Amino acid sequence: MKIGKRPYQQRAVKNLRKELKASKRVLAVAPTAAGKTVIASLLIKASPEYKKVLWVAHRWELIDQAYKSLKDLGLDVGILMAQDESLHGQERVNKKARVQVASVQTISKRGVPRGVDLIVFDEAHRVASNSYQSIIKSRPRAKVLGLTATPCRNDKKGLGDFFNVLYDVAKYSDLQKQKYIVKPVTWSTPTDMAKLVRVGLKGARTSKGDYSKASMAKAVDKKFLVGRVVEEAIRLAPGKPKVVFACTVPHSKRLVKEFLRNGVSAMHLDADTSPEDRANCIKDLSSGDIEVICNVGILTEGWDLPKLFAVIIARPTKSKGLFIQMAGRGQRRYKNSRPIVIDHGNNVTRLDIIPGDDMKWNLEKGVEESDTKVKVRACEECDAVLERGSLICGQCGHEHEPIRTPAQEREELAAELEQITRTKLNEAKAASLTIARKIAKEVNAPQSWVDGVMKLKYGR
Repeated sequence: MKIGKRPYQQRAVKNLRKELKASKRVLAVAPTAAGKTVIASLLIKASPEYKKVLWVAHRWELIDQAYKSLKDLGLDVGILMAQDESLHGQERVNKKARVQVASVQTISKRGVPRGVDLIVFDEAHRVASNSYQSIIKSRPRAKVLGLTATPCRNDKKGLGDFFNVLYDVAKYSDLQKQKYIVKPVTWSTPTDMAKLVRVGLKGARTSKGDYSKASMAKAVDKKFLVGRVVEEAIRLAPGKPKVVFACTVPHSKRLVKEFLRNGVSAMHLDADTSPEDRANCIKDLSSGDIEVICNVGILTEGWDLPKLFAVIIARPTKSKGLFIQMAGRGQRRYKNSRPIVIDHGNNVTRLDIIPGDDMKWNLEKGVEESDTKVKVRACEECDAVLERGSLICGQCGHEHEPIRTPAQEREELAAELEQITRTKLNEAKAASLTIARKIAKEVNAPQSWVDGVMKLKYGR
């Protein structure tokens, strides 16, 4: 399908133009892979009233993606980014262009170009940071368009302090029905791994609303868990392109080492990897020269590979936004395959979100809790993640017993309590006393031990 020909994209352009005329700052929210970059590019082309446009992003991949989208529409565009200049020289620098695609880091140092009357913030959930706010303050009369799949912050607040209007471009379910995106199959952590992660996170410290790197490393950067992550990846996605989200650089490198030890080609990316090396690494994954990319906070936003089969989340997070962003890398439709998400951080059950399910957003709280409480359960047979009410696993066909609601459990407990009589209680005490005396005899324990057991269980 040609760029911008999807009906919901055309509708979004029309509605967002109206919203921008009526309001100063508008936030456009759409699922990962819905084409937010395309929508904003089409809006700029359709809006000659904006004489000078500044498009701001925080990573080279986002800058490169926006530049290409704008160029494909025939727009006059240039790049303001030190890293891009080191990679391409002056080839993509055009200071007289109507649209300037800039990194927030470079703009913060060089200043906002004069005459800007529309600012586009890619991954606008970052807008609360000082660097983004300084851009807005430098051009207070400019209109602002924000783009994001997750309009929430780690402090569990929305973006109402920075935007006047939230425009919901499309729902996940609608785009899935129209076959623009795919709902991934989500696999939960095997029981033995889940227990280790939960124990490791007890008393974990937080930093900026999420687990600190040290806490995450303590919970998941263990030889056994690293080995199991690789083992599950090979079992569920043999020979398929995969991306792994690790918690720290050492953790990511250990995962790469373990993949290589098992005969699986893998590479590592982090913030210190140059744009050129990043581009080559992603190109190798796409071509099949490597099978796995392990990364730390690099491929969470604005990066998509249609043929990507498996998203492996090997870290825990408290952030619903971050989890949705990571899982969203596996939503693009590619031939007849259905991508998978392997959650090794217990995030699905902790956050109560199944990747690909609809979310309801607002500017005050970000995500409305009532819509995310889908109550997930893991299949007892294969570990696939199901909605709580599902009785048959769609992956292996295993039949489950219905899960009782808290109200049902209270009713059953009340019924059981009503059936207890003094005679039955005395019979239970006598049975417990017999067992306690038998054990005492076997281990040569005194009568005082028997008395202590009975007192602990039944009181006086």
